Amino acid sequence: MLPGFADEPASPIKRRGFERWSVERLRLLDDPSVVAYYDFQEGAGTVLKNKSKTGAALDGTIQDASWEQGRWPGKKAIRFNGKSSVVEIATHELLCPLDRKQGGGGEMTIEVWMLAKVCGNGGIVDKSSNGTAANSPYAIWMSGSRLVAYMGRQPGGKVLVTADDDVMDKDDAF
Repeated sequence: MLPGFADEPASPIKRRGFERWSVERLRLLDDPSVVAYYDFQEGAGTVLKNKSKTGAALDGTIQDASWEQGRWPGKKAIRFNGKSSVVEIATHELLCPLDRKQGGGGEMTIEVWMLAKVCGNGGIVDKSSNGTAANSPYAIWMSGSRLVAYMGRQPGGKVLVTADDDVMDKDDAF
């Protein structure tokens, strides 16, 4: 029996979703190249624990957000209010993979799963809260009804921007 399923009945589809997530979670936790991994399974409190091998140095502080049931029975989630909710992770050299001068390899991957309850402009993940590529090395944000990402500080001062072609609607998961 999977954790969280003992107390509540789950459809076979939801159970398979949670099982797939659990397998992927274990794969990521075993990957030595994963610097930060947050599974949002605490369910209470204001600390979001980094479950990767780098540990507590990259724990996040949850501000103005609340815990709730996630996508599947047994999965937890944080509800952000869309105005002031954030998870802040302290500046650390481990978060500078794009900056070779700070020991980074020049490469990184960021994965995010979220359920948008409204569509509008808003940051999802960024290295700096200043909101411009000129002073932030990377960001993922929702611009209107599209998912947008940029990588700043590219060679020659160029900014690489990508945007999803698909329009997102309220209550879409991406």
